[in-house]
Amino acid sequence: MVSRSDRVELLKIINELDNLKDLHSSKVSEDDFTRLTSLLMRLVEILSSLDSTIPHKHSFNFQNDFRTSSNALYKLQNRYLPYFRDLRGKILDLGCGRGEFLKLLSSIGKSAYGVDANPEMVRLCTESGHEVYLQDIFDHLEYLEDDSLAGIFSAQLIEHLSSDDLIYLFSLCFRKLSPGGVVVLETLNGSSLYTLVERFFVDITHKNPLNSNAIAAYIKYFGFVNVEIDFSNSFSNEERLIVPDNQHSDADLINLLSDNFTKLNNVLYSDRYFAVIANKP
Repeated sequence: MVSRSDRVELLKIINELDNLKDLHSSKVSEDDFTRLTSLLMRLVEILSSLDSTIPHKHSFNFQNDFRTSSNALYKLQNRYLPYFRDLRGKILDLGCGRGEFLKLLSSIGKSAYGVDANPEMVRLCTESGHEVYLQDIFDHLEYLEDDSLAGIFSAQLIEHLSSDDLIYLFSLCFRKLSPGGVVVLETLNGSSLYTLVERFFVDITHKNPLNSNAIAAYIKYFGFVNVEIDFSNSFSNEERLIVPDNQHSDADLINLLSDNFTKLNNVLYSDRYFAVIANKP
């Protein structure tokens, strides 16, 4: 994904190149030539940086391997339907992925569509009958008229954005939503150490862990009201540390403490390094 700052700079470069296109070779000054060379070098630098992004097909395969299954996501995202149930108008799913939430919205009769930058995801959604566009989320939001959307949803998207792009996204969401509109932005909980270790750092395209209170504060700065934080996908009792009580025997307490320390050690003191070794077939 092109960052907001690079996108702005690309537009400036294009405009400057457009201004220089009518110069006749015999009239090009040394300053014009230097400026043209500088612009072209910067253009190559920005475009070259895009080649380092993960190819879309690899990204698609990665998400299939590591992301929650579609059936599990239906159950997890079903909790957000009440926020959209009474809305009238278009609902946009940003970075819609495989289209799980679009299917849920369709099940309650809502007019919804999605945008995703991954052609494999768009193909999958289109084959499932969803209205989905292959486009950068910022390009799409900028194209829309202000006050044109009833709702905006995104899941597991904002942790992929730079700080500048994230703040700009908040601004765009506020502008594009109609009065009374709803935005729901789900992300990984940056305050959960286990989530950071087992989920956030697994995906190398993640930018920054996000704190729920910080995101809520920034949302308010842009004018949103009735801001709430909804925590979900809690750990089971088997995954959590077990709190001892007076019903445990001495032997049970020893086993319980041993299990607790094992869980802590796995998160706090796993090995410091890792290496990936492979052979080409």
